[in-house]
Amino acid sequence: MAATGADDGPAQEAARLIVEGDPVRALDLLGAAFARRPARSDLLALMAEAHLRLGRPAAVLACRRAACALDPTPDRRADLALALHDCSRLDDARAEAGAAVAAAGGSHYAGETVLALAAIAEGRPAEAETALRRLTARHPGQAPAFGHLGTLLWAGGDGDGAEAALTRCLQLAPGLDAAAAALGLIRLARGRLAEGWDLYRRRHVSRRRQTPAHPLPARLDGRTVFVEGEQGLGDELFFLRFAARLAARGARVVYRPAAKLAGLAARLPFLAEIAAPEQPADGAHVVWAGDLPWLLGEPGPLPPVPLAPPPDRTAALRDRLAAFSTRPLVGVTWRAGTQQVGRLSKALAPEGLAAALAPLPCDVVILQRKPESGEVDRFVAALGRPVLDLSDANDDLDTMLALLSLLDDHVAVSNTNLHLAAALGRPARLLLPHPPEFRWMERGDRSPWFPGMVLYRQEAGGTWRPALAALAADLGGGARGPDRLGA
Repeated sequence: MAATGADDGPAQEAARLIVEGDPVRALDLLGAAFARRPARSDLLALMAEAHLRLGRPAAVLACRRAACALDPTPDRRADLALALHDCSRLDDARAEAGAAVAAAGGSHYAGETVLALAAIAEGRPAEAETALRRLTARHPGQAPAFGHLGTLLWAGGDGDGAEAALTRCLQLAPGLDAAAAALGLIRLARGRLAEGWDLYRRRHVSRRRQTPAHPLPARLDGRTVFVEGEQGLGDELFFLRFAARLAARGARVVYRPAAKLAGLAARLPFLAEIAAPEQPADGAHVVWAGDLPWLLGEPGPLPPVPLAPPPDRTAALRDRLAAFSTRPLVGVTWRAGTQQVGRLSKALAPEGLAAALAPLPCDVVILQRKPESGEVDRFVAALGRPVLDLSDANDDLDTMLALLSLLDDHVAVSNTNLHLAAALGRPARLLLPHPPEFRWMERGDRSPWFPGMVLYRQEAGGTWRPALAALAADLGGGARGPDRLGA
């Protein structure tokens, strides 16, 4: 947080509002103050902090750039470097961070931290680990470096080291909610579910979302609980299993889903009402879906909520599949998530997946959402035979649900369709990038959250070769399950 002078009432009040979770009011105060005193770099720095709390990286960058222009100190340059990194402008971030370190005489904590983060983003984990360990040794009281080190160690497959570093981070700075949420996800992946959900509920604090203070009672008869869906469609489908437990305790459950999920959710018998996007809660107890495991005191694992496709969609797709092939049909997806710095990315080369399937006695249905230019052609060339491209089925969840119910097998990275397949009880095989999301657990070829689904894990170094070899062996007649092709 930027420093303010003792006589600067508006800046001090804005700083307090940011810390207490009201960045919108802080921006109002800061805008008025800056209009009167436009040469104040500390006001711009506070504006950047407020925009950061609101999840506005472009606005953070603009404010920090302006602050640095007014006051090009090492601290301001390091702040600008971090904003550039968060906007995926890595070359510029390294340049500004290096300038901050040089201006500080060769050692600057924040500047060196950004250089380590850039090394992570550019695929140089060993260099980043060396830099972060040097920082934690040189600045043992600085919590963020321990947090970054913990995240890096988890990505590299060192779960014990990751837990130790993030635990130390929180000992130094208990209020670092992002570190708490990261540690929570690691503990969930390692099977320490109650501890993990307790930490996971801190994921929203920096964005002013309400963090629950008390668990729900054992019985909820006569109470209305308004559940806000959150994150991606797959996350919503995952947490619906806990919404069902609310209804089992007697609650009237109102659910606000993503628009794409509304039709499917309306058929679930435990949801009393599907709320419109702007519908007020009207005095109901409002909770976020991801907080339900902690609020209920039921850490799980729980099975997926069963789903069934509309019969009319199934009939139409059955004819289309039969016209394509009489051999076993395998649906495939090779990419999901967002391919950006700091965002979850799940992908493998389509031709690598196709090569694993090429020798098998099956035909392929492409389920890839919005395939990029050339991806389908590369897949077909490596497979060596025609495919049925039904990627447009992703536009409607009921259509995808019907399609998945008709396929003989399904191979995909973690995406919404895997949650649908699990809800249908259909066979599916997950190509799991490293590090794993919590629901797939840290190790093993099964997850207790998704009974019957087989996992094929990318190695910590990034190679898919062993996972794809195991997939081909299983589909071709291996021993991992009775649902293999030709069984």
